[in-house]
Amino acid sequence: MVLNPDRLRCDQPWGDSPHRPGSDAFFLRGSQGRLFAHLYRAGGAGVHPTVLLLHGFPGNERNFDLAQDLRRVGFHVLTFHYAGSWGSEGVFSFAQVLEDSECAVDFLESREAQERHGIDGNRLFVVGHSMGGFAALHTAAKRKSLSAAVAMAPYDFGQMGLLARREAGARSDLECLLADGAPWLNGAEPERLGAELDSCGESYCLIGLAELLAKKPLLIVGAGGDDCARPPIHCRPLVEALEALKAPVEYKEMPTDHVFSDMRLSLSECVAAWLADRAQAGSRT
Repeated sequence: MVLNPDRLRCDQPWGDSPHRPGSDAFFLRGSQGRLFAHLYRAGGAGVHPTVLLLHGFPGNERNFDLAQDLRRVGFHVLTFHYAGSWGSEGVFSFAQVLEDSECAVDFLESREAQERHGIDGNRLFVVGHSMGGFAALHTAAKRKSLSAAVAMAPYDFGQMGLLARREAGARSDLECLLADGAPWLNGAEPERLGAELDSCGESYCLIGLAELLAKKPLLIVGAGGDDCARPPIHCRPLVEALEALKAPVEYKEMPTDHVFSDMRLSLSECVAAWLADRAQAGSRT
């Protein structure tokens, strides 16, 4: 399968081709029950490089436009909802987000999924936004099957948990974030989530993943106008740690807000081109 970033803004009608693009809705089996999942299938015969796309907290912005764009380029894209979010069964927690993300990788690695859906198990990628960026980086650090990772405005819950212990401003920002997001999620009382971050802050810190992440290509995209995941706190410390390790990391910062509201096309073009380069390189090795 040849990837083509030029198709990002160009429709390609498939007519009655047996290999036309499509989608499949199904459940992933998580430790707390069913997780709602959706696979966007790219057009064309054979296996396809596949992206796991992780949404943020609580998931009001789910980046489905990016999923469609990546499919148009030639990627399959798997999206899902973590336990306790948007109808998926169970109780929400940050630990569960990390566990569920690995559950999704288990699915992509399985022979059954690869044969049924045409997933190229040698070219698996993870992309996440905000909390999804946090989860994408943790998951990429743990799973060797993931060839590369993209984190868009990643929110470093570990660093914020540590800062909240000693800085009133950070504590207030974190409390507001949890209070705003918790009502959308099952069992996600702000106090309980805050206690989780207070107790697990150090193990959740993104900078602690640097040595593991240095082993694979990474793209981190910050937002200069972001008042949620501010780049000096949430992006640049990890980038600097990776650069010190001579890791294959690229950092871009766009002049926009946390959800890239006025730069969605630029975001898609950046992510799609970067992933296509890595996937094409992987097909030659």
